[in-house]
Amino acid sequence: MTHKTLSIILPCHNEEATIAGMIRHAFVWMHESGIEGEVIAVDNGSTDRSGVVMDELKKEFPSLTVIHHAENRGYGGSIISGCDAASGDIIAYMDSDGQFDIQDLSRLLPLLDRADCAAGLRTPRKDPWMRLLLSWGWNVLISMLLHARVRDIDCGMKAFRRSIWPLIRPREQSGNIFSVELFFRLRWNQQSWAQAPVRHFPRLHGSSACAIPFAMLDSFAQLWRLLRSSPPSPS
Repeated sequence: MTHKTLSIILPCHNEEATIAGMIRHAFVWMHESGIEGEVIAVDNGSTDRSGVVMDELKKEFPSLTVIHHAENRGYGGSIISGCDAASGDIIAYMDSDGQFDIQDLSRLLPLLDRADCAAGLRTPRKDPWMRLLLSWGWNVLISMLLHARVRDIDCGMKAFRRSIWPLIRPREQSGNIFSVELFFRLRWNQQSWAQAPVRHFPRLHGSSACAIPFAMLDSFAQLWRLLRSSPPSPS
């Protein structure tokens, strides 16, 4: 990270209980680590007070950028908005539900000295056994389709060089398979990636809809549409 700036993207949908702490920890970690950069929080159509909490924090952190979506654009949609607005040399994003620790970016950022993208491996992963089983099967399937091994493809902590964002920016999907398309575009555009363990904590507030039957069927439908699309030519 020497002489490089960092943009931290925090996507948020109904995370009123955790978003303030995540933003504060991000600023404190950057200050203590001597990292220059910015924090961009994206209110993805929240129906609780998440957006209000973010706006109030701008009084405490004037450099905080808050992006509001009038309606939920999907998980990937919020990350795309944050990455599009980022100005740092490196872009990192992390879920705002309290299951990750911002300090673990220190495990990913050094990987960018030898790879274009760095992705976390939740270790140990604090999810119900059924979700762990489904995730294992999903990772095996995607690795087969990519012809490359990817572990924990949906881990909500990743970092990459901003210079490759135009190449890997998902165009087909902004919902449940956002991370899948990200890896497909890395592969299509011959960009490298590396992975490292990051800590994972139990969810204390809210819930995830990714493992419910409708969401799973929608993910397979999105995956089919992605596979039918042609690999883009680098611009």
